[in-house]
Amino acid sequence: MKLKQVRKIGLISAVSALTLFSSALPAFAVDKSVTTQGDVGFEKDESGTTDPLDPEKPDPLEPFVPVDPPTPTTGALRLDVTPFFHFGTNNKIVATKQNYYALFARGVKFGETEESDVPNYLQVTDARGGNKGFKVSVKTNGTFTSGTDKIENTKITLKNFSVNSGSEIKDSTVFPTVSATPIVISDNQAHDLLSAAVGQGYGIWTMPMGSSTEKTSGKGKDGTDTEGTVDATKEGRNPAVQLTIPAGQVIKDNTATPYVTDLNWTISDSI
Repeated sequence: MKLKQVRKIGLISAVSALTLFSSALPAFAVDKSVTTQGDVGFEKDESGTTDPLDPEKPDPLEPFVPVDPPTPTTGALRLDVTPFFHFGTNNKIVATKQNYYALFARGVKFGETEESDVPNYLQVTDARGGNKGFKVSVKTNGTFTSGTDKIENTKITLKNFSVNSGSEIKDSTVFPTVSATPIVISDNQAHDLLSAAVGQGYGIWTMPMGSSTEKTSGKGKDGTDTEGTVDATKEGRNPAVQLTIPAGQVIKDNTATPYVTDLNWTISDSI
Protein backbone atom coordinates (compact mmCIF):
# COMPACT_ATOMS: atom_id res chain seq x y z
CA MET A 1 0.00 0.00 0.00
CA LYS A 2 2.74 2.38 0.83
CA LEU A 3 4.48 1.55 -2.44
CA LYS A 4 1.35 2.45 -4.43
CA GLN A 5 1.05 5.73 -2.55
CA VAL A 6 4.67 6.56 -3.28
CA ARG A 7 4.16 5.78 -6.98
CA LYS A 8 0.98 7.89 -7.02
CA ILE A 9 2.67 10.80 -5.33
CA GLY A 10 5.64 10.54 -7.74
CA LEU A 11 3.31 10.49 -10.74
CA ILE A 12 1.43 13.54 -9.50
CA SER A 13 4.73 15.37 -8.90
CA ALA A 14 5.98 14.55 -12.40
CA VAL A 15 2.75 15.71 -14.00
CA SER A 16 2.82 18.91 -11.97
CA ALA A 17 6.43 19.61 -12.94
CA LEU A 18 5.66 18.98 -16.61
CA THR A 19 2.69 21.31 -16.42
CA LEU A 20 4.77 24.07 -14.84
CA PHE A 21 7.54 23.60 -17.40
CA SER A 22 5.10 23.65 -20.27
CA SER A 23 3.46 26.85 -19.04
CA ALA A 24 6.90 28.53 -18.96
CA LEU A 25 7.52 27.86 -22.68
CA PRO A 26 6.64 30.76 -25.04
CA ALA A 27 3.87 30.33 -27.53
CA PHE A 28 4.92 29.92 -31.18
CA ALA A 29 5.30 33.45 -32.80
CA VAL A 30 3.40 34.28 -35.97
CA ASP A 31 5.32 36.81 -38.17
CA LYS A 32 3.33 39.33 -40.12
CA SER A 33 4.80 41.92 -42.52
CA VAL A 34 3.80 44.69 -44.86
CA THR A 35 5.74 46.42 -47.64
CA THR A 36 5.95 50.17 -48.16
CA GLN A 37 7.99 52.22 -50.62
CA GLY A 38 10.51 55.02 -50.64
CA ASP A 39 10.52 57.33 -53.62
CA VAL A 40 12.56 60.19 -55.03
CA GLY A 41 12.31 62.26 -58.20
CA PHE A 42 14.68 64.55 -60.06
CA GLU A 43 14.66 67.45 -62.46
CA LYS A 44 17.38 69.25 -64.36
CA ASP A 45 19.06 72.11 -62.52
CA GLU A 46 19.55 74.74 -65.18
CA SER A 47 21.13 77.11 -62.66
CA GLY A 48 23.74 74.71 -61.29
CA THR A 49 27.48 75.40 -61.26
CA THR A 50 30.62 73.30 -60.84
CA ASP A 51 33.86 74.59 -59.33
CA PRO A 52 37.06 74.20 -61.35
CA LEU A 53 38.82 70.96 -60.40
CA ASP A 54 42.36 69.64 -60.61
CA PRO A 55 42.39 68.35 -64.22
CA GLU A 56 44.58 65.35 -63.47
CA LYS A 57 42.87 64.28 -60.23
CA PRO A 58 39.40 65.83 -60.25
CA ASP A 59 37.52 65.64 -56.95
CA PRO A 60 34.37 67.78 -56.50
CA LEU A 61 35.19 68.13 -52.81
CA GLU A 62 38.63 69.55 -53.60
CA PRO A 63 38.24 72.61 -55.86
CA PHE A 64 41.13 74.07 -57.83
CA VAL A 65 41.55 77.86 -57.99
CA PRO A 66 42.99 78.81 -61.40
CA VAL A 67 45.02 81.96 -61.94
CA ASP A 68 42.92 82.69 -65.03
CA PRO A 69 39.32 82.91 -63.76
CA PRO A 70 37.12 80.79 -66.04
CA THR A 71 34.02 82.06 -67.81
CA PRO A 72 31.58 79.15 -67.46
CA THR A 73 28.47 78.70 -69.53
CA THR A 74 25.10 78.05 -67.89
CA GLY A 75 22.57 75.24 -67.99
CA ALA A 76 22.53 71.56 -67.08
CA LEU A 77 25.01 70.90 -69.90
CA ARG A 78 27.83 73.40 -69.49
CA LEU A 79 31.46 74.33 -69.93
CA ASP A 80 33.00 74.87 -66.50
CA VAL A 81 36.56 75.66 -67.60
CA THR A 82 37.92 76.57 -71.02
CA PRO A 83 41.67 77.10 -71.39
CA PHE A 84 43.70 80.21 -72.06
CA PHE A 85 46.79 79.61 -74.18
CA HIS A 86 49.62 81.88 -73.08
CA PHE A 87 52.62 81.39 -75.35
CA GLY A 88 54.79 83.84 -73.43
CA THR A 89 55.78 87.45 -74.01
CA ASN A 90 59.56 87.02 -74.04
CA ASN A 91 59.96 84.84 -77.13
CA LYS A 92 62.94 85.61 -79.36
CA ILE A 93 62.01 87.07 -82.76
CA VAL A 94 63.16 84.88 -85.66
CA ALA A 95 62.66 85.42 -89.39
CA THR A 96 61.84 81.79 -90.15
CA LYS A 97 59.08 79.33 -89.32
CA GLN A 98 58.99 78.76 -85.58
CA ASN A 99 57.07 76.66 -83.07
CA TYR A 100 56.19 78.02 -79.64
CA TYR A 101 54.65 76.12 -76.74
CA ALA A 102 52.06 77.23 -74.21
CA LEU A 103 52.82 77.97 -70.62
CA PHE A 104 51.13 75.56 -68.26
CA ALA A 105 47.92 76.64 -66.59
CA ARG A 106 48.51 77.65 -63.00
CA GLY A 107 46.44 77.65 -59.87
CA VAL A 108 46.21 76.66 -56.22
CA LYS A 109 45.27 73.08 -55.45
CA PHE A 110 43.00 72.15 -52.55
CA GLY A 111 44.82 72.25 -49.22
CA GLU A 112 47.80 74.11 -50.66
CA THR A 113 48.84 77.77 -50.60
CA GLU A 114 51.33 77.92 -53.47
CA GLU A 115 50.50 77.90 -57.16
CA SER A 116 51.15 74.74 -59.17
CA ASP A 117 51.44 73.92 -62.87
CA VAL A 118 48.63 71.87 -64.37
CA PRO A 119 48.00 70.99 -68.02
CA ASN A 120 45.88 73.36 -70.06
CA TYR A 121 42.47 71.75 -69.78
CA LEU A 122 38.78 71.70 -70.50
CA GLN A 123 36.12 70.90 -67.88
CA VAL A 124 32.54 69.92 -68.69
CA THR A 125 29.46 69.07 -66.62
CA ASP A 126 26.51 67.11 -68.01
CA ALA A 127 23.78 67.08 -65.35
CA ARG A 128 20.80 66.70 -67.68
CA GLY A 129 20.11 63.19 -66.41
CA GLY A 130 21.03 59.99 -68.22
CA ASN A 131 23.72 59.61 -70.86
CA LYS A 132 22.38 61.76 -73.68
CA GLY A 133 25.65 62.67 -75.35
CA PHE A 134 27.33 65.94 -76.28
CA LYS A 135 30.34 67.37 -78.08
CA VAL A 136 32.79 70.20 -77.44
CA SER A 137 34.48 72.02 -80.30
CA VAL A 138 36.93 74.88 -80.72
CA LYS A 139 37.85 77.20 -83.56
CA THR A 140 40.16 80.13 -84.28
CA ASN A 141 40.86 82.13 -87.41
CA GLY A 142 44.64 81.77 -87.28
CA THR A 143 45.32 85.50 -86.98
CA PHE A 144 46.99 87.17 -84.01
CA THR A 145 46.66 90.95 -83.76
CA SER A 146 48.31 93.71 -81.77
CA GLY A 147 46.61 97.00 -82.56
CA THR A 148 46.83 97.26 -86.35
CA ASP A 149 49.66 94.71 -86.59
CA LYS A 150 48.89 91.12 -87.59
CA ILE A 151 50.49 87.70 -87.66
CA GLU A 152 48.51 85.59 -90.10
CA ASN A 153 48.20 81.94 -91.12
CA THR A 154 49.24 80.63 -87.72
CA LYS A 155 48.29 77.17 -86.51
CA ILE A 156 47.61 75.87 -83.01
CA THR A 157 48.16 72.14 -82.57
CA LEU A 158 46.58 70.34 -79.61
CA LYS A 159 47.47 66.77 -78.66
CA ASN A 160 47.95 64.16 -75.91
CA PHE A 161 44.38 64.38 -74.68
CA SER A 162 42.99 62.35 -71.78
CA VAL A 163 39.68 62.25 -69.89
CA ASN A 164 39.15 62.05 -66.13
CA SER A 165 35.91 61.68 -64.20
CA GLY A 166 35.07 64.16 -61.45
CA SER A 167 32.02 62.09 -60.52
CA GLU A 168 33.81 58.90 -59.44
CA ILE A 169 32.57 57.10 -62.55
CA LYS A 170 34.67 53.98 -63.14
CA ASP A 171 32.97 52.43 -66.18
CA SER A 172 35.19 53.49 -69.07
CA THR A 173 32.50 52.64 -71.61
CA VAL A 174 30.49 55.72 -70.59
CA PHE A 175 33.48 58.10 -70.73
CA PRO A 176 33.50 60.75 -73.46
CA THR A 177 36.10 60.15 -76.14
CA VAL A 178 38.99 62.30 -77.36
CA SER A 179 41.07 62.31 -80.50
CA ALA A 180 44.02 59.93 -80.56
CA THR A 181 45.75 62.18 -83.09
CA PRO A 182 46.70 65.88 -82.91
CA ILE A 183 44.08 68.48 -83.80
CA VAL A 184 45.17 71.55 -85.75
CA ILE A 185 43.00 74.66 -85.49
CA SER A 186 43.58 77.59 -87.82
CA ASP A 187 40.91 77.81 -90.49
CA ASN A 188 37.99 79.25 -88.49
CA GLN A 189 36.32 75.84 -88.70
CA ALA A 190 35.06 74.05 -85.59
CA HIS A 191 37.10 71.01 -84.57
CA ASP A 192 35.65 68.49 -82.11
CA LEU A 193 37.81 67.92 -79.03
CA LEU A 194 35.57 65.96 -76.67
CA SER A 195 32.66 63.79 -77.81
CA ALA A 196 30.11 61.68 -75.96
CA ALA A 197 27.76 59.45 -77.91
CA VAL A 198 24.31 58.52 -76.66
CA GLY A 199 24.99 56.26 -73.67
CA GLN A 200 28.01 58.32 -72.60
CA GLY A 201 28.91 61.58 -70.91
CA TYR A 202 26.84 61.98 -67.74
CA GLY A 203 28.77 63.67 -64.93
CA ILE A 204 31.77 65.97 -64.52
CA TRP A 205 34.73 65.54 -66.87
CA THR A 206 38.16 67.09 -67.23
CA MET A 207 40.19 66.88 -70.43
CA PRO A 208 43.87 67.71 -69.85
CA MET A 209 46.09 68.43 -72.83
CA GLY A 210 49.37 66.79 -71.92
CA SER A 211 50.67 66.19 -68.41
CA SER A 212 52.15 68.36 -65.67
CA THR A 213 55.17 66.05 -65.64
CA GLU A 214 55.96 66.38 -69.36
CA LYS A 215 57.61 69.73 -70.08
CA THR A 216 59.80 71.16 -72.80
CA SER A 217 63.53 70.89 -72.21
CA GLY A 218 64.35 74.34 -73.56
CA LYS A 219 66.99 72.79 -75.80
CA GLY A 220 67.23 73.09 -79.57
CA LYS A 221 65.40 75.34 -82.02
CA ASP A 222 61.91 74.66 -80.63
CA GLY A 223 62.96 73.89 -77.07
CA THR A 224 62.01 70.21 -77.34
CA ASP A 225 65.37 68.59 -78.10
CA THR A 226 67.32 66.40 -75.71
CA GLU A 227 70.70 68.00 -76.38
CA GLY A 228 72.04 71.53 -76.54
CA THR A 229 72.04 74.67 -74.45
CA VAL A 230 68.93 75.44 -72.43
CA ASP A 231 67.01 78.54 -73.48
CA ALA A 232 65.01 79.61 -70.42
CA THR A 233 62.35 81.23 -72.63
CA LYS A 234 61.56 77.80 -74.12
CA GLU A 235 61.97 75.66 -71.02
CA GLY A 236 59.19 74.17 -68.88
CA ARG A 237 56.33 74.67 -71.31
CA ASN A 238 53.53 72.35 -72.37
CA PRO A 239 54.51 70.40 -75.52
CA ALA A 240 50.85 69.38 -76.01
CA VAL A 241 49.86 72.94 -77.01
CA GLN A 242 51.91 74.25 -79.92
CA LEU A 243 51.69 77.52 -81.86
CA THR A 244 53.27 77.54 -85.31
CA ILE A 245 54.09 80.88 -86.93
CA PRO A 246 55.04 80.49 -90.59
CA ALA A 247 57.89 82.28 -92.32
CA GLY A 248 57.16 85.48 -94.18
CA GLN A 249 55.60 87.29 -91.22
CA VAL A 250 56.74 90.70 -90.00
CA ILE A 251 56.83 90.43 -86.20
CA LYS A 252 57.31 93.47 -84.02
CA ASP A 253 58.84 93.78 -80.58
CA ASN A 254 55.71 94.31 -78.49
CA THR A 255 56.14 92.76 -75.06
CA ALA A 256 53.87 95.41 -73.54
CA THR A 257 51.01 94.74 -75.98
CA PRO A 258 51.19 91.08 -77.02
CA TYR A 259 49.51 89.71 -80.11
CA VAL A 260 46.20 88.02 -79.31
CA THR A 261 43.70 85.76 -81.04
CA ASP A 262 40.24 84.53 -80.08
CA LEU A 263 39.48 80.90 -79.31
CA ASN A 264 35.80 80.02 -79.54
CA TRP A 265 34.70 77.02 -77.46
CA THR A 266 31.25 75.48 -77.97
CA ILE A 267 29.39 72.69 -76.16
CA SER A 268 26.45 71.20 -78.00
CA ASP A 269 23.85 68.50 -77.37
CA SER A 270 23.60 68.01 -81.13
CA ILE A 271 25.60 64.89 -81.86
